[in-house]
Amino acid sequence: MKITDIADNTIDKDGEIKRRVLINYPQTDGETKAEIRINSFIQKIADEYKKDASGTSLYTYNRLRYRICRLEPLSLFFEDERMGAEGLFSYRPFSVTFSADGYAIPLSLDKTKRRGAKKFFAELGLHIRYRDLRYSYYVTESNQTVIYAAPPPSRRAKRGVVEYRF
Repeated sequence: MKITDIADNTIDKDGEIKRRVLINYPQTDGETKAEIRINSFIQKIADEYKKDASGTSLYTYNRLRYRICRLEPLSLFFEDERMGAEGLFSYRPFSVTFSADGYAIPLSLDKTKRRGAKKFFAELGLHIRYRDLRYSYYVTESNQTVIYAAPPPSRRAKRGVVEYRF
């Protein structure tokens, strides 16, 4: 599967007021039905992000970037950042892993792995639900599954996630 990086950078300007939206997202060649499904899913993410960013505070930088964690099947890790004059005020990671058919798939865990992951995050002071475990994961090139959780926001957001690998 060949991936092309698409950059969609817009600046909304109303007089002296600026709002910047910087979006980077992948796009496949779209030769098969699976690649077409993947492209439409990712395009919906980008369109929804633009719509959401248009309602943010003025003088902000809204950036969506991604990292390819695995090519076959495609697994992507996105980072949504909102920055203002005083620095980063919002950081939300999310990911999506696709099946060979091009559908986004949730993670299915057995009880022992689920308990181990929840216990790992609980020891770090993060309460994580089963739903969060199912949708907050990606697969690496070495076929290792990584479940992640962002630390709870304090006064200012911080980049970074806590990862549990198995």
